[in-house]
Amino acid sequence: MIKDILTVIVTIKDRKNTLPRAMNYYKDFPCDVIYLDSTAEKNTTQDVLPHEYRHTPDKNYCEKIYECCNTIKTKYSVIVCDDDFLVGEGLQYCIE
Repeated sequence: MIKDILTVIVTIKDRKNTLPRAMNYYKDFPCDVIYLDSTAEKNTTQDVLPHEYRHTPDKNYCEKIYECCNTIKTKYSVIVCDDDFLVGEGLQYCIE
């Protein structure tokens, strides 16, 4: 099952207009999703469960990716910007 082997990392910075759309899109995604938000103000308008939201305003892009990758437990991960969208079936195909 893809949930056991893949984590999607969604990077965000100063994009309040695309964050809710991304969270809505990935809410039922078949794997773990971590949102890394470098926006100064923490997002409080969206519920990301069952996924994870990390507020990282004091980190640059490389720092937040490095720290995140050190915490994930899945064999595979993919990084995507908040205004791009992955297709779950395509990810399963890539893993196979």
